[in-house]
Amino acid sequence: MNVFTYNHFINGSLGVYMNGVNTISLELGTEISHNTFTNQYSKAIQMSNEGAVNVTDNSITTTSGNLFYVSIYLDRCQRNHTITKNNISSVSGTGIYMVDCTGLAGIHGLVANNFIHCTDSAGISMINGDYQDVVFNSVLVTGAVNSYSALFMRGSGSGKIVKNNVLANTGGGYAYVVSDSAVFGISASDHNDLYITGTNVGNYDGNDTPTLNDWIAASSKIQIQLA
Repeated sequence: MNVFTYNHFINGSLGVYMNGVNTISLELGTEISHNTFTNQYSKAIQMSNEGAVNVTDNSITTTSGNLFYVSIYLDRCQRNHTITKNNISSVSGTGIYMVDCTGLAGIHGLVANNFIHCTDSAGISMINGDYQDVVFNSVLVTGAVNSYSALFMRGSGSGKIVKNNVLANTGGGYAYVVSDSAVFGISASDHNDLYITGTNVGNYDGNDTPTLNDWIAASSKIQIQLA
């Protein structure tokens, strides 16, 4: 078990990089909490093949102009990980990016109570994976490209829950995008506040939804309701 707490990481390409052997031989129980990450070029936190990680109450900001920058990047992280209470402020690229991360049917992975402001790309992007709860996050995207979104849900998986989030995009893009097989992987999505200044509230399964009523009608199969 590795613990990184109450540190200040300044500059560099990566702040903290942890990598287990593979999805069979996970590195277990890594905790990254109460740290400050300043001006990393590529990623503040990168974790691969980790199990039951805890990334909590970190402050992250950067002046990097790298559009591929990610504040918190999780790749093939398994079991009941916890990504909570992180403050990601005025970053380029993506706030939280998760690919092939899988929780447990009885104990989901948790992405909750994070504050994210991105000037480009996406606030939260989740590709594939199972049993993830994305709840009570506040996300703002200000990048002036109409394909950007506060929340992207893409790829395969099952048992994902998206509830009680504030998803705002003041750059002209989307608040909420659900694409590919993700339309089958979200088991519940309700009481999310969606705010845009552009043309479309969201995009569901490749179809733009200009109004809230359009979004509700298109996404009815995942039981969308708006607070």
